[in-house]
Amino acid sequence: YLLSNRDDFKLDVYARYLATAQQSKQVTISSGDKIHFGEAISSRVRAGLKADFFTADTLRPYIGAALDYEFDGRAKATAYHMRWDAPSLKGASGVGEAGLTWVRGDWSFGVGAEGYVGERHGVRGNVQVGYQF
Repeated sequence: YLLSNRDDFKLDVYARYLATAQQSKQVTISSGDKIHFGEAISSRVRAGLKADFFTADTLRPYIGAALDYEFDGRAKATAYHMRWDAPSLKGASGVGEAGLTWVRGDWSFGVGAEGYVGERHGVRGNVQVGYQF
């Protein structure tokens, strides 16, 4: 939902639901032992704010903050017919993001980073190239 859409500033409020499932797989490691990875399932919601600043005709910095809640992230594995402890990501995480997009005609180039605190913690970076036609 767009709260502000001025020529020099845009504030966006959003909510997303994300569901992911990865099929099970059996692998053989170098020693010949077999490990079975069960289906991995994730169900989460993210709600946040993102502010875009139009400081020049070609530069567009942005910042954002969100709350990410994992309802039931789990994965299972077995080896020698014994279960491994399954990692779980159930719980809340705070997310902060910042980046810069450079627009040149129909092309755009961007760099950004996200930081996570809480149940998930770490940093993620991204690089984007876009062409609008």
